[in-house]
Amino acid sequence: MATYSSRIEAAPAARWSWGNGLITRERVAPLVAGAVLLVIWEVWVRSQLPDFVARPSGIVMAIPSTIATLEFWSDVGATLGRKPDIFIPSQREIPRSVTEGRPIVTSRPDSAAAAAFRNLARLFLERPLPLAEQAERPRSRWSINGIPLLKRV
Repeated sequence: MATYSSRIEAAPAARWSWGNGLITRERVAPLVAGAVLLVIWEVWVRSQLPDFVARPSGIVMAIPSTIATLEFWSDVGATLGRKPDIFIPSQREIPRSVTEGRPIVTSRPDSAAAAAFRNLARLFLERPLPLAEQAERPRSRWSINGIPLLKRV
């Protein structure tokens, strides 16, 4: 035996969306927050810092002319196509040595991270400077390859 009810069921509510869900609250919120931070940064830089400090609007305006150059794209290709010279392993000793205020190469000299940092330093110390830079830099006993270790104030 069939039962009848006088209750009418409502049709499911149509869900309104922007662009078939491409623009969602989760995607818009970070964009709005970023825009607000850029406006705050721009206002603060213009009001508090000297004129030679880069402003966000100036940086954004420089992007099109920068990416339009062939030199930029050749540098991008060279950078992305290059493999890293040294891999620094992620180890717990690194933040511990930072907390102690001592370099990893002195606090834990036998660790793999310390060996990687020594190899990185050796890579830079063994790389010769271009001849033009060697001629410009004065030699002193407080320099390595003409690069001063201490700056005069």
